Amino acid sequence: MVKNSYLIANPVHHYLTKRNDFIQRLSKWNLLRWSRFSFLASVVWMNPLSIHAQQPTLSKNGSSGFAISSQISQQPTPESVQPKNSISKQEDSLDKLSIDYAIRLGKQNSPILKALRASVQSAQNSLTAIERTNRTLLNSLSPDLPFRQEQARKGLQAAEAELFQAGHDVTYNIVRTYYAAVYAKQQLKVADDLLVQLKIYQEFVEKIVKSGTDRKIDKKTEDTLIQYLAEAESKRNQAYFGLLRAIAGLQHELNLGGENKISIPDQDLPLLRAKIDQKVVVEHALTRRGEIALAQSGVDVLNYETLAQGSIKLRLRLPTAASVADIHSRTVPSGSRDGEYRPDALVPDYPSFLIGTKSERVARSVVLSERAGAVLEKTRELVRLEALNAYYRWQESVANIEIWKKAANAGRDLTKRIRDESENKFASESQLTAEGLAAQSIAKYNEALYQHLLELAALERATAGGLIVNYPGRQSD
Repeated sequence: MVKNSYLIANPVHHYLTKRNDFIQRLSKWNLLRWSRFSFLASVVWMNPLSIHAQQPTLSKNGSSGFAISSQISQQPTPESVQPKNSISKQEDSLDKLSIDYAIRLGKQNSPILKALRASVQSAQNSLTAIERTNRTLLNSLSPDLPFRQEQARKGLQAAEAELFQAGHDVTYNIVRTYYAAVYAKQQLKVADDLLVQLKIYQEFVEKIVKSGTDRKIDKKTEDTLIQYLAEAESKRNQAYFGLLRAIAGLQHELNLGGENKISIPDQDLPLLRAKIDQKVVVEHALTRRGEIALAQSGVDVLNYETLAQGSIKLRLRLPTAASVADIHSRTVPSGSRDGEYRPDALVPDYPSFLIGTKSERVARSVVLSERAGAVLEKTRELVRLEALNAYYRWQESVANIEIWKKAANAGRDLTKRIRDESENKFASESQLTAEGLAAQSIAKYNEALYQHLLELAALERATAGGLIVNYPGRQSD
């Protein structure tokens, strides 16, 4: 009873045991290699398990480099399975979080990168297993095995490419939330300064209105001042809660949860000067981006699929390497027709099985390979467009900085003269207009600085690290 219940509960184990006993008996009789009967028997017994031996993985020597296309002059260097510059113990810099420490901590703690590192390790293990299988007698029994091995290498390259690009995505998210917090602090300072001054004016105006000593300052003046105060208080609330949201977003990117409190010491946004060439941006994007490497791996995997399908004749239903080299499982951004223009992307079609005769299966795989080629072409053009857009937005941000820097300096001078000349007392409604315009110009300059930093971060991401932004205190990551 125990034995029967065990067999019923474990049919796979029973099947493997029977198969192994059968192969051992054939080997003992020296028929496994030469007997036609044993060859046919091995096909029957072993083919159902060949799916597990067809797992694509990484390069033969385990190297972390991967080729994107034959036209690449410089190959990207994806992150290794373990993060670089790992932090062995938590430093005290959470109290004074720098941009450099934030980037390193975020890359170490990111669940996305942890998952992708595990995917790379899994792909490496799969490749090791299939290479070991290829050195045994199974090679002669599975004619598609060499092609599955090459697919495994391409599968590893795809996993490495995804990890490589995700590292730059994480860096961008950290930079964005970090400097969003600094930007909010600057805007909060501008709003507080304006509020303090307007409340001084309000107190003075209320006294004048009550006493009636100045006909130029009446109830209308007081009501107008209230409107300016409401606008200033609204801007202050926007900056204050924007700061809280930025801190929360940064905590999320650093994977710290709500228990660890962080403090950003930076009070001002840095003005970074850079000379960037458009051709260099596009060239880096086309030669380093992980999305292109993924698309190229898809083409290569499907080309090998054609060879694998053509190597096996007497099968009407043959599994592909999709279950282990599933390039199309990676998500791609969808297009947008609302607001900013963003064209659609393409994904390869890669079924798990191909059905039909040898010629029919080969013909189907050729068509799938052609589609993968179209996906690669579309991906390259999308990457090119993204790089160009990032470059143009960066140019726009540089131009806006020069405009609002002059206005902000003039606004500071204007408010200082007004306050000095009036001895910090309210004289006319023109003071309110001048104070409001000056505060607006300073706020616009802060916004231009923030936008400039975002566009630099976008360029670093668009070029996959081909261009590295030297934020203050940043070291090599």
